[in-house]
Amino acid sequence: MAGLAIVTLAAASPAPSAAPPAVGPGTFSFIQAWLDSDSITPDAPPGGIVEAGVTFWDLHQHELAQISGIYVRLDPAKGTAAPSEGKVTNDFPGHVVAALVVPEGGPGSIQVGVMTEACTDPGGCADVDVPFQLVGTGPPPEMRPDELVTATFQPFVGDIVAGRTFPVRVDAMPRGLWDLSALRLADGLVVHARAHGGAELASAPLEQQGDLGTPFLGHLTIPETGLVDLTVALPGTNGGPDLTIDGSTMQVTVIEGGRRESPSPGASAVASPEAPAPAAPAEIPPIVWVVGVGAVLVVVGLVLRRVLADL
Repeated sequence: MAGLAIVTLAAASPAPSAAPPAVGPGTFSFIQAWLDSDSITPDAPPGGIVEAGVTFWDLHQHELAQISGIYVRLDPAKGTAAPSEGKVTNDFPGHVVAALVVPEGGPGSIQVGVMTEACTDPGGCADVDVPFQLVGTGPPPEMRPDELVTATFQPFVGDIVAGRTFPVRVDAMPRGLWDLSALRLADGLVVHARAHGGAELASAPLEQQGDLGTPFLGHLTIPETGLVDLTVALPGTNGGPDLTIDGSTMQVTVIEGGRRESPSPGASAVASPEAPAPAAPAEIPPIVWVVGVGAVLVVVGLVLRRVLADL
């Protein structure tokens, strides 16, 4: 994401003459804080863990604001227990997710701000909280639709063959803790195929197959072989270009279809079968030979007896 606004927090200098100015309520007045959604369960029990997402928007630059030193706290809904301090994670520039322990008294309002060092003359320096006002729920209205989502290709089954149509399935999810209805996906998605490091080869629309959260499906035909980059985009509006979703690129190899020819010219020739060698005479087993000789002797004996009887 280009041109993120970096907010530099005031810090004490070792030289008193170079002390930064005092931090006042208007220091970050050009930064808006937006709560992603009403995701905290109102009756979550004390000691349980809940999550909150916060987006920071720069009103001057009209883009996400990357800020360090963020704190997120959860006030109790009732009673006098101290607010719980959340474990804050910057999951992408301009957005944080905080894991919050529910205080005694149940989950109440959320505090968001910056802890920094303020210096006055001659009072010295001290750590102070600079709170942000949560101006709304959901993504900032000026955010581009492609900044709201992530897109992931589902695995392809079988080879991708040049000139053959194949199905493309894509999962699209919120980038933050926004509600799915805020993702502006009613017009579907678009898959683009580009030669790796080269020009676009093909594109196809992707339509959602069911309710919110179900995969998007389309069919794509890539005309050339080689290494190809697939990307997912949101359709452009008012004739504008499609908005490529950051991080959605997947590389695939497109192969040639049909039977491949052998590199050797004579390899495909079928050799004529050689004439079979004459079979060797079968060898008579010894037992069979003995039995056969015995049978001959018996026959000869019978013949001699008959001849002698006639004399």
